Amino acid sequence: MDKTNRHATERPHTMTTATITTAPSREGKTKILSPIAGQANQLLATFKNRATAFNAQKSEEIAGKGALNANITAQLFTYLEAQGLATCYIGKGAEPNQLVYEALAMLPIEIVVRNIALGSLPKRIPLFKEGEKLKQPIVEFFYKSDELNDPALPDDAINTLGLLPTGVTIDQIKHIALAVNDSFLALFSACNIDCADYKLEMGLNANGQLKIADEMSPDNFRLRDATTGQVLDKDVFRLDLGDINTAYSTVENRLTQVLSASPINLKTQEATVESPLVTYFATVQVQYKPNVLHPESRAITEALQTHGFPTVQRVKAGKRFEIQLQATNRVQAQAYCLQMCDSLLANLVIETYCLESLESLQA
Repeated sequence: MDKTNRHATERPHTMTTATITTAPSREGKTKILSPIAGQANQLLATFKNRATAFNAQKSEEIAGKGALNANITAQLFTYLEAQGLATCYIGKGAEPNQLVYEALAMLPIEIVVRNIALGSLPKRIPLFKEGEKLKQPIVEFFYKSDELNDPALPDDAINTLGLLPTGVTIDQIKHIALAVNDSFLALFSACNIDCADYKLEMGLNANGQLKIADEMSPDNFRLRDATTGQVLDKDVFRLDLGDINTAYSTVENRLTQVLSASPINLKTQEATVESPLVTYFATVQVQYKPNVLHPESRAITEALQTHGFPTVQRVKAGKRFEIQLQATNRVQAQAYCLQMCDSLLANLVIETYCLESLESLQA
């Protein structure tokens, strides 16, 4: 569910603040993030040739892997930007395994979106059969901690622990994750690849804008050839299924072929895949502003008090709209709904509105 209200404010989930740091260099299992001299709030991301699995208990150096991951990440970040989704990606670095990122204050959670029951999902919940296509995507949250083995986090736990910065909500994060999913399903389908699941990370930039971060390589995905079922992700290394570079090169080549054939070339950063229209169902609530005297609300309140409900102190009347529409992705569908409210569904002089929900009806 996504709730967006342009004309009314909600109490933020937490009072946590986020801090952006660009120094010193930070080294992870598969990347090094380094500050760029003379470039405020920019980082150089150097992708290692290292392959890891099982929380780095299995590790190996594989020549050329870093460059493959960097190029795939650049393609996918550029594609998401073209779909209206903000990312940390600025451009390519001097070396094939380097990208330039905007520095972000990272959220301490990982977001996993699942379309097919693979990996830990059928093991944790045997009601899901291995390889089963899910009726709708599942969004899960995990706390980023190698020491704690990235424990799963229910929504309420995230709020109780105060893990989100002020103004960032779980609904907002889910909305972005599902918008990414709509875009990825269209793109990978064009590549004849099933996008089973993937991990996202997000952070806030210096202006407080929430952006998609980390990387978009097969290290963070489960990808399967849609025809043969061939594994095209880190499971090749994790399960000793063959050469990881061969699998990653297959993904890279298919993405390049599909994106370069798009109406606008990938290099313009306006590349699009001819995505099929998706049907969405939205509900919009429109209410009078608190300082507006509304005769209908007053009449209903008085009638309820007269007809056996004397404890009713105030009723606020409003309108609810149910909208079925088509759009290429969730971001576009949300924008359409907000435009409808601004132009027709609400009288902005005396009313406020809230996008209560936005759900995909695609099977």
